[in-house]
Amino acid sequence: MKKMVLAALLAGFSLSATAAQTIRFATEASYPPFEFVDADNKIQGFDVDLANALCKEIDATCTFTNQGVRQPDPKPEIPSF
Repeated sequence: MKKMVLAALLAGFSLSATAAQTIRFATEASYPPFEFVDADNKIQGFDVDLANALCKEIDATCTFTNQGVRQPDPKPEIPSF
C-alpha cells in the first residue's frame, strides 16, 4: 500500500514538473542593487537576475511585481482610560 501511494505521489509530481509554469514574484523594489525600478519602469537588480536564472533552469516564466510595504504609523493613537 505504501509503495502505491509513493508511486502515485511521484507520478503526480513528475506531471506537474513537466507542465509550463509561471512564477510570480512580489518585491519592494527600493533596495538597490538588490532590486530597484529602472528608467523604463522595470524591476532590475541582483535578486531579479538570480530569479530569472533559476526560472531558466527549470523552464519557467518569471514575472515581477513591485509591491510596496505599508509602513506602521509613527505615532499611533493610544486610547486614554
